Parts: sequence; C-alpha cells; structure tokens
Amino acid sequence: MGYRSDVYVGMAVKDFPHLREQVGKRDGAQEYIIDEWVIEEHYGQTDWQYTDDAQKTLEHDSFFLSKHHGLDYVWFHIGGIKWYDSYEPIRNFHEAIEESGEVWGMIIIGEELDDIKSYGDPWDLEMNVARYVEQPGMSYQLPKPAEIKTDSLPPECGFPVNWVRIG
Repeated sequence: MGYRSDVYVGMAVKDFPHLREQVGKRDGAQEYIIDEWVIEEHYGQTDWQYTDDAQKTLEHDSFFLSKHHGLDYVWFHIGGIKWYDSYEPIRNFHEAIEESGEVWGMIIIGEELDDIKSYGDPWDLEMNVARYVEQPGMSYQLPKPAEIKTDSLPPECGFPVNWVRIG
C-alpha cells in the first residue's frame, strides 16, 4: 500500500505557469504532471484535452479561481498522492512554489490524525483545516439566505445544490 496525503494549494495565477513548467512532464507524456495530479488522478477524467497553455488548463473545473487582495488566485487539491521529497516531481514542486512572487499556501494532510503540515502562508490566504465526523443518518441543513433564489431548481434537488441566481 503506501502512505498517501491530500495536498491543498493556493497561489497567484501569474505564478502557476512557472510551477507547472518546473514540475514538468513525464518522459514521453503530453500532459503536465500537475494536470495529471489535479484533473486526471483525482477526478478520473480522461477525456480532458491537455494543452501547453497554463491559462487554458486553469479553465478546468478542477481549479478554482478567485480574487485575493486584488490579485487572481488559483486553488487546487491533489488527492491521495504519495507526497515524498525523495520523488523528483515533489521536490521540483516545493522548489518552484517557494520561488513564487506572491503569497502562496499549501496544507498537506496525511493519513494519521495529527499529520498536518503547512508551507508558505496558508493562513494569510484564509486556508483553514476543519475536522468533522459524518455518519449514516446525519444530515446537515444549511439555512438558505434570503437573497438566494432557487425557484428554477426541481424540488428533488434539495439545498444546497446550485445557486441559480443571486437576486
């Protein structure tokens, strides 16, 4: 088997192409390793059309884009990966992200309850770790804010699903 981790990253969009390039591609592969980690491995999507254009890659649903302190930021998750510095792509990832020109953050959660590591400044990016327990029969009901209109959703969808429009 092996020890696997979940890696959560937040970084400036302008620094992402450098990270992607430095981690590189596997020998003979067309896709970048980061694309493989985030899109294919975690989401199981093999129909994705890989591209050398980092900005085009960020349009995939596996990446979340938002503003942070007026800058464009990308957030992504790499799930179930053997995150060892002895692996060259992991070593390259660490080296490249530390060269980022803007604030960046990374939280790595291992298999053990107390195995949580942070790098960069995830707290400045408002990245937080929360643990909770889910079990059969539990349901979390979130109150629907009045400004959220879900009238075009069928009743069987429940809430939250998709916020159709903000009124």
